[in-house]
Amino acid sequence: DEASQRVGEAKEVVAQLTDQLPAIQRLAQDNASYSERLLESAAAVKAIAAERETLEKELKWVDEALSGTKQKIAMAGRSQALGLLLYDLQRSLPDTRQLTKKLNRNRDVIAETGLVQVQLGEERKKLDDTEGYIEELASGIAPAEVQKLLPELRSLLTNRTDLIDKVMASNRAHLSQLSEIELLSTNLLSSVDDFNSLLAERLLWIRSTPMIHVRDFAHLPEEVRTLLAPSPWLETGQHLLREALVSPLLLLACGGFLLLIASRNWLSIQLERAVNLAGTPTTYRFSLSIKALALTILLALPLPLLCFSVGWQIHSLSEASEFSRSVGGALMLLASRLFCLCSIMVLLRPVGIVTRLFFWPKAVVGLLRRETFRFLVAFPPVVFVTQIAFYVNYRAGATHILGRLSMLLILAIISWFTFRLLHPRTGVWSSPAAGVQIAVVRRLNDILFAASLLVPFIMAGLVFAGYVFAVGGLLRCLVNTIWLAFAIVICHQLLERWLIQSSRQLALQKAIHHRNQGEPVHEAVQPVASSEKDAADAEEDLVVLSQESKKLLNALITIAALVGLWLVWFDMLPALRIFNQYSLW
Repeated sequence: DEASQRVGEAKEVVAQLTDQLPAIQRLAQDNASYSERLLESAAAVKAIAAERETLEKELKWVDEALSGTKQKIAMAGRSQALGLLLYDLQRSLPDTRQLTKKLNRNRDVIAETGLVQVQLGEERKKLDDTEGYIEELASGIAPAEVQKLLPELRSLLTNRTDLIDKVMASNRAHLSQLSEIELLSTNLLSSVDDFNSLLAERLLWIRSTPMIHVRDFAHLPEEVRTLLAPSPWLETGQHLLREALVSPLLLLACGGFLLLIASRNWLSIQLERAVNLAGTPTTYRFSLSIKALALTILLALPLPLLCFSVGWQIHSLSEASEFSRSVGGALMLLASRLFCLCSIMVLLRPVGIVTRLFFWPKAVVGLLRRETFRFLVAFPPVVFVTQIAFYVNYRAGATHILGRLSMLLILAIISWFTFRLLHPRTGVWSSPAAGVQIAVVRRLNDILFAASLLVPFIMAGLVFAGYVFAVGGLLRCLVNTIWLAFAIVICHQLLERWLIQSSRQLALQKAIHHRNQGEPVHEAVQPVASSEKDAADAEEDLVVLSQESKKLLNALITIAALVGLWLVWFDMLPALRIFNQYSLW
C-alpha cells in the first residue's frame, strides 16, 4: 500500500545521502521515521476497524439476548429449563473486568495519539515557513554549501510536509475510530452490567436441575467414568508440560515453591524467635508482630503458590480445551482455599502467633489445630472434584448426581467443622478463658451453633430440590464468611496485643522512673519479665487497656467486619430485590 511504499522510498533516500552533510542525513532519517509512523498509523486504523466490527457484533448479541431473556422470564417464570438457559447465558457473557481494562487502554491510546497530533501540528506549523526552517537547518554551514544543497533541502522538506499531513490525517481517522470504540465499549459494558444484574436477581430463585430421585443414582457410574476418563486429563497434562518448558512465569513459580520449601526450617526458626520476642513486654515491638505475620504467610504459601501457578497456566493456554480451562479454574479456586487453611494451621502452631503472642488457652488451640487439619484434608479435594464433576456432566447433559452428592459432602464437612468448633460443651467457647477477650461472640455462641447446623441442612434441602447453582453461590459466600471471621479475629488480636503491650511498656517505664527517684513502686505496675508470666496474666491484660482504646478498637473491628460481609455477600444482594414485588399491607 501507499504507507509501505513511502517507507521504502524514505529508506532509499537515506541510503543515497550517506555521503552528504550530517544535517541532510538527519533530515532524511527524520523523514524515514515519519514514513514509519505513517505505516504504524495505517496498521492501527486497520486493526481498530476489525475490533470495532467485533464490538458491534458483541453488543448486538448482548442486547438481543437481554431482550429475549426478559421475554422468556415473563413467559416461563422460574422453570427449570429457563434456569439452565440463564446459567448458560451467564457463562457466555463477556467478562466485565476485561472490558473495563480494554476501555482504559483505549482511553490511554486516545490520550497518546492526541499528544502526538499536537506535536505533529507544531512541526507542521514550523514547516510553513520553509525559508526559516532551512536557515535553522543550515546554521553552521558555509553559505556556498547551502546554495548547493537548497534543491535537496527543499525536496526533503516538501516530502516531510507531505508525510506529516498524511500521518496527521491517518491519526485523525484513528482517533475517530478510537472514539467509536470507546462508545461501543461503554455501551457493551453497560449492557453486560444490566444483563448480570437481571441474572443476579433471578438465578438464585430458579431451579437449575430436577429434584433428586432414586432412579438418578443409576447414572452415578456413568458420571464417574466421564469424570475419570483419561483422555481429557492426558491432553491437559500434555499442554501443561509443553508450556512448563517455555513459560517464564511458571518456571519462576516453581522456583519460588522450591525456595520456600528449602527455607522452611529457617522460616520456622525466625517465626519462633519473632513471636518469643513479641510476647515479652520488655522486647515487644509492633514490627515484630508484622514480621511474625509475614513469616506465617511465607510458611503457608508453597503449596497454594504451586496450585495457583499451574491452574493459571492451564487456564490461559491458547490451545486449551474447555475441560482444561475448567481444571485450571478449579486449581486456582483450590489454591485460595489451601492458602487460607495453611495460614490458619501455621498460626495455630505450638510455637506460633496464637500461642506465644495472643496467649490463647492450650485446649482451645489444640482443638482448633486438630479440627482445622481435618478440614484441610477433607474440604479442598472435595471442592475440586465438585467443580470438575459439575462441569463435565453439565456439558454431557447428565443428571448431576455426582456433583450434587459431592456438594452434599461439602455441606456435611462444613457442618461437622462448625459443630465441633461451636459446641457449647466441647467447642472453643467451653473454656472459661476462651471467651474473655471476645465476650460478645461467646454470648452469641448458642445462635451461632444453631445456625451452623440449620444453614447447611437448609442448603442440603435446596440441593435435593434442584437449586444447585444457587446453593453453589451461597456456599461460596458462606465459606468466604468463615475465612473473613478468622481474619477479623486475627486482626483484632494483633491490635489488642499492641495496645496491651504498649500499656505494659508505659507501666514499666513509669516503674523504673519511680525506682530511680527512690519512690515505692506499686505492685500493679511491676515489670513482667517472661512470656510464662504473660500467659498466666492473660485475663488481666484487658484491665490494662483503657476503656477508650477498647471502644475504639471494637468500633474499628465492627466496621471492618461489616464492610467485609458486604463485600462477601455483594453478589447475592441483588437477589433480594425480588421481595420488592410483594407488599406487606
